[in-house]
Amino acid sequence: MCEDGYMLAPSRDGRHTCRPCACPLSLPSNNFAVHCDGGAAVLRCKCKEGYAGHLCERCTPGYYGKPMEVGNSCKRCDCNGNSDPNLIFSECHNVTGHCQHCWGNTGGAKCERCAPGFYGDAISAKNCRDCECSECGTSSCDDRTGVCHCKPGVTGRLCDQCEVRETT
Repeated sequence: MCEDGYMLAPSRDGRHTCRPCACPLSLPSNNFAVHCDGGAAVLRCKCKEGYAGHLCERCTPGYYGKPMEVGNSCKRCDCNGNSDPNLIFSECHNVTGHCQHCWGNTGGAKCERCAPGFYGDAISAKNCRDCECSECGTSSCDDRTGVCHCKPGVTGRLCDQCEVRETT
């Protein structure tokens, strides 16, 4: 019997030897099969968790990566618990890992910060809330503190007052 990721194959001298499964590549860094069978003309692979396809050449939903590239693999998506719980399919892009449906007023590649117009702690407290800045007088607010960034000529904590200019 062969170890995981290897298959029993005949050698030139008539004996059997264990060869790496080419699932998708026969390199140790890119062999993602638990088991493979090359008995028929077509290689059949039983993929490890996170891998899919006849040759384990792509990532399953909930994982991302480029398993066909030497040294690359599939990794579990990490959206910091801020992805839409109603999703049936992948919460992140299958190659880049960027989260596709951030939830709870969050944003960023891993839903790691509050979305524009919201502030708070997106990871631990999960309390992203409205900035309350004047929409007319602000360009944005700090996504952690909620401090409003006023447009030129506007002032006030909520950027809701005209700046007084002294005339001489």
